[in-house]
Amino acid sequence: MIQIDETVIRKLILHRVCIDGEKSILSNSLIENDNNEENEVLKKIFLKPFLTATTTYEFKHDIDLELNPLFKLATAIYNDENFVAKSKSICQHLKSVSKHPNIKDGDLFVIKFDDIKLNNKFYEALGIYKVENKETYVETSTKGKEEVNMAMKEGIGSKRLDKACLILFTEKPFTLFVIDNNSVE
Repeated sequence: MIQIDETVIRKLILHRVCIDGEKSILSNSLIENDNNEENEVLKKIFLKPFLTATTTYEFKHDIDLELNPLFKLATAIYNDENFVAKSKSICQHLKSVSKHPNIKDGDLFVIKFDDIKLNNKFYEALGIYKVENKETYVETSTKGKEEVNMAMKEGIGSKRLDKACLILFTEKPFTLFVIDNNSVE
């Protein structure tokens, strides 16, 4: 099991993936976030689902591991190559292999983490998350001293990630944790 008490989010980017590729939005810049409270919320949303995971996977390829596209992109990110460009390539790769007719549009988060603990060792990691279903929540606000308002909004909560992969940069071929709550797709 992993531990995330000391984990730090190093890089985060968000892309919008649409089945109609022309409507997809591939971001050109990282999301800056130096707020510790927000980082804790993000860790809860993106890492907490993996805390109880007991099944792990690893990258494979029939001929040569270097021919596995996601392994190659993850390795490039681990080696500090252009994070933004490689995250776009991850997005393009996922779109190219997603052929099922029920796959939905969604937000694709690519996050680089430091200090995820597994078996008493710290590792860097890469998280890839596709969020297709958003939660409805109530946002409240005050206006002056005599008025309180509320608005219904949609967003990402910590209840359930649709699809996620956490790649721990252990010895090659790396350690993977996978979440797929929409397995029919």
